[in-house]
Amino acid sequence: QAVPIIVVIVLINFTLIQAAPGDPVYALIGQMETTPEYIAQVREEFGLDEPLPQQFLSYIAKIATFDLGYSFRFRQDVSG
Repeated sequence: QAVPIIVVIVLINFTLIQAAPGDPVYALIGQMETTPEYIAQVREEFGLDEPLPQQFLSYIAKIATFDLGYSFRFRQDVSG
C-alpha cells in the first residue's frame, strides 16, 4: 500500500520541478556569459536533453539508488 503512495509523491515532485518557471540550465549557470555549445553540454550532462519520460525514469533510478545529485551551494554530493 505504501509503494503506490511513494510513486505518486515522486511523480508529483517531478512534475512540480518540471513546471517551475524558467530554464533549469540558466538556474545552474547563473548570469555568466556563455556559448550555445556550453548550454547544450550542460543540458546533456544533466540529462535535460532527454524526453520527459526518460528524464522521469532516470529520476526514479537515481532516487532508488540514493544518488541524490550534487549540491552546487556546498560543492559536494547531496547523499554524502
